[in-house]
Amino acid sequence: MAEGIFDTFDPEGVGDLIQGLAARTNSQIIDVLDAADESARDQAIDVLTTRFRLHGLATDRVLGLPDGSITTLTRTQVETMVAALPRNYR
Repeated sequence: MAEGIFDTFDPEGVGDLIQGLAARTNSQIIDVLDAADESARDQAIDVLTTRFRLHGLATDRVLGLPDGSITTLTRTQVETMVAALPRNYR
């Protein structure tokens, strides 16, 4: 804000929004882990990757940045992240 990079009247509120978006992906991650088979897992990873892209775009817009300024995880990165998660998460 002080450097004039972001355009928002409520920096703390924007931080809360961004944190909330990140926290909301938990259910999509669980959908990946709970997938019944490889096809369902692939579909759930696609949904999760799309959701990350949406969150990046929303962050761009809430900060007043040009679309595409925020880099989000690629499908390959999501697959790597999911592979590293413990299977006994519950």
